[in-house]
Amino acid sequence: MAMLDQRLETARLILRMVRPADIPALEAMNADPEVMAMSGAGGTLDRAETFKHCCTTLGHWQLKGYGMYVLEEKQTGDFCGSVGLHWRADMQCVELSWILPRAKWSHGYATEAARAVRDHAFAKMDFTELHHFIDPENPRSLRVAEKLGAVRRGEIRTLVDGSERVTDIICVSSRP
Repeated sequence: MAMLDQRLETARLILRMVRPADIPALEAMNADPEVMAMSGAGGTLDRAETFKHCCTTLGHWQLKGYGMYVLEEKQTGDFCGSVGLHWRADMQCVELSWILPRAKWSHGYATEAARAVRDHAFAKMDFTELHHFIDPENPRSLRVAEKLGAVRRGEIRTLVDGSERVTDIICVSSRP
């Protein structure tokens, strides 16, 4: 399997590997309860957990040949979040996911970056589909998946406070 390019560009964004200088912006994003409520992380991350996540991200690139990119706005150099691929061992599939700080919501960055990663992954790797696991209470991410052409394939139901509820909607983007 080929390795994804470790740097991509779109009209407005640079997608690149995480750097030590990104950690403060990642810490701020990961400490925001509203951002992290939909992330699947189960809550906010502190400084040590953010650093560990960065190490995991870099290790994922080494082990799998793909991973999460940091998004940088070309015009300003601003941190815009993270988008990329990761192996979901629990689901035995590759997930294309995104997370952005609140200040960067509703600018189209998630769609722009996710589309670039999806297209590049299909062109360079042997993937025939990429999965998205989205909290049903997250209409923004559902819209991004829809714009990517993802099709809803099901849902994950788990017990929450003794009641069964949908915790994730499974959407799949397929190679054209």
